[in-house]
Amino acid sequence: MQYLHAEKGIKKIYISQIIAVIALLLVSCSTLFVKLFIYASLDADEVISNILLLLVGGGFELLAVIAFVLMVIYGMLGYWNASKDDSEFRRAMICVLASGVLAIIGSLFQLPSPMLHTMFSAASMVLELFIVVYAISGIINLAQGCEHSEMADEGDRLLKIMVFTYIISAIDKLIIRIFELSDQAKIISGIMGVLDLIVSLLQYVLILRYLRKTENMLKTVNAANGDVT
Repeated sequence: MQYLHAEKGIKKIYISQIIAVIALLLVSCSTLFVKLFIYASLDADEVISNILLLLVGGGFELLAVIAFVLMVIYGMLGYWNASKDDSEFRRAMICVLASGVLAIIGSLFQLPSPMLHTMFSAASMVLELFIVVYAISGIINLAQGCEHSEMADEGDRLLKIMVFTYIISAIDKLIIRIFELSDQAKIISGIMGVLDLIVSLLQYVLILRYLRKTENMLKTVNAANGDVT
């Protein structure tokens, strides 16, 4: 049996995850700049300071929004292709759309309303967990269909790791928000922010590695079953 649609879909999903890493780094740069700008004691003219904040902070946010849009587009196309070979990817596709919309809206509120930004980001993160669960479940089904039990077993382990890291990331974000409200604990907030970034990057590294192995598995199976592309 061939999984041509899934192979094409996994390629697009892989690209969407690379774009997601870029978007994450852009958001992190924007957040870091805004915090440093606000917390630093700058003697510059207020008008010039506001213009600088808008240009640099807003520029990072705009690039992040563009990256998020591209991530959603590639993700949707990838999951749509893969869903033709396994229905779990269709559920992931729906969650990608909802998560992408929430993430974009949340990023627009980072400067004017940090509280709304946190709320939308938290909701988006919950949906991201469902995306991961459905996507890995779909890959496990494909691995079983390809009779690659080692890939299915790795998927089971990865699923447990991802759920654990998402819980850690959620706790980090909650702690960050709590300490952001306190003028005496901004250093703790910054440390937790760095930890959250590290956990998020770890998640993407693990997912990208598994997607690459899945793509190679499908390519091998399709070639063995008559795929000459």
